[in-house]
Amino acid sequence: MTMQRGSAVIEFVGLAGVGKSTLSHRVAEILQQRGWQVEQPTYSVDHEMRAWRRLLLKLRLVTAEAIFHPACAVHSAKAILATRQASAADVIRLTVNWLFMSSLLRKTDHRTGVHIFDEGLLNALWSIGFSARSADTPRILGELARQRSTPVVVALIEADIAAVRARLDLRKNGQSRLERTGPADDAWDRARQALQQVKATLQTLTDEGADIEVVAVRNRGSEDLDALANRLAAAFEELLGSAAPRPGAPGRVERGSRTGGPAS
Repeated sequence: MTMQRGSAVIEFVGLAGVGKSTLSHRVAEILQQRGWQVEQPTYSVDHEMRAWRRLLLKLRLVTAEAIFHPACAVHSAKAILATRQASAADVIRLTVNWLFMSSLLRKTDHRTGVHIFDEGLLNALWSIGFSARSADTPRILGELARQRSTPVVVALIEADIAAVRARLDLRKNGQSRLERTGPADDAWDRARQALQQVKATLQTLTDEGADIEVVAVRNRGSEDLDALANRLAAAFEELLGSAAPRPGAPGRVERGSRTGGPAS
């Protein structure tokens, strides 16, 4: 894959509780130690920013997306509405989240370096699919995904459902949709189905020639996180190439070989 204007995006995808934030942050640290210029847009917003600043930033970016890209914003809102969400509140929340992620991604187009999203547009697609009731949802998700052409490396993080549920039971903040929904088995069935829809969307985009690379790994436990992060960092470096973009200078990245399968 190639970097456009010295910029590349890595997005972590998976169910809540599989370790996306922990792994993405550790991978970012490893890449920085190896000389890469790295930014963590969503991790910084969710984990390093005060609540009021986070709210103001989201309001500003969503407003900018609606004003400067109105056709895309309207199209996105109509597409999300067509998935037949459970409530009007869900439609509004999912649309706002989609526009926020779209705006964050647009900012990476003009900034050099590697931009790591612990949750990005693909996880936004998962959220849309999670509570969608339309049989046409898979097509709509593909339609939404095609709005962005940013080259991206996708880290697909999977884990045993029992382990994921146990991790969520230990969390106190209840931020994920699965935690807010409760322990109902139906929610987990819908969560798995939505993830399968995201995987199918990725496959469709790849078949259509989109510049996307997928690295699939399985998180087997906290004791393996550091080793897993190092394997992911090595896979990303192979894909992005050997010329690391450094602060103040746009980087050039040669085309790397396709992984062809899981990194673990």
